[in-house]
Amino acid sequence: MERKVEIKDYEEKQHYLLVAFNMVGIHIDYVTVDLISTALEKLFEKGGNMDMIDAQAIKSLHADKWDKYFDSTTNKKTKK
Repeated sequence: MERKVEIKDYEEKQHYLLVAFNMVGIHIDYVTVDLISTALEKLFEKGGNMDMIDAQAIKSLHADKWDKYFDSTTNKKTKK
């Protein structure tokens, strides 16, 4: 089952990044763009000091965020 984020739930910065990637021929989903955006923010914040602890925290928080999102959208659909 493909999990899609509803456009109404897009964050502006990630949406612009998604559009930019698509314009240059990189076709990825919104959840992946969100992960890239978060990783880039941390990289720009810490530069060469970004480490595996930062990377693991990003991956863990990202997974939790999207698990909660898709659980909530699934629950809304099953309640109808």
